[in-house]
Amino acid sequence: MGHGAVEPKTKLARPTEEQPHDRREPLAARSVTQCAWAAAATKNCFLRDTFWRLTSNSGGRKAPAIVAVAHVMLVLLYEVLPTPQAFQDRPGPPLNEKQKQRMIHHHIRRLGKLGIGVRCTASLPIKTKPRSRPPGTSTGPHKPSTGK
Repeated sequence: MGHGAVEPKTKLARPTEEQPHDRREPLAARSVTQCAWAAAATKNCFLRDTFWRLTSNSGGRKAPAIVAVAHVMLVLLYEVLPTPQAFQDRPGPPLNEKQKQRMIHHHIRRLGKLGIGVRCTASLPIKTKPRSRPPGTSTGPHKPSTGK
């Protein structure tokens, strides 16, 4: 290299066993990750359900969930490529009775907060526990202290 020329930080060469795995195909990894983000935002897609299930199970961390969704997408790609048929989206797992009742209860509560009264003719077996408050706390509006 000539005077004042800067050596590039990464060299474009064939990957070797000494190179870390994430440097071998960064463009492919970024592309699959972007596809996973798009799938996670698609309505009525089981990959979206998978993403949110994994996100909630990992304490709200989205990065591991996106990597898992990208992995599922690659597995699906390898399953679909050898066949002449187009990909058919999988239906989501059916809700069990507890999940159905929770969704009904949730939506009735949400409608009530919007000012829409809903009368339910079916019995709802799920009972919510009243939230306990620490002793000495009021349930009314907060009054600012005078600082005395």
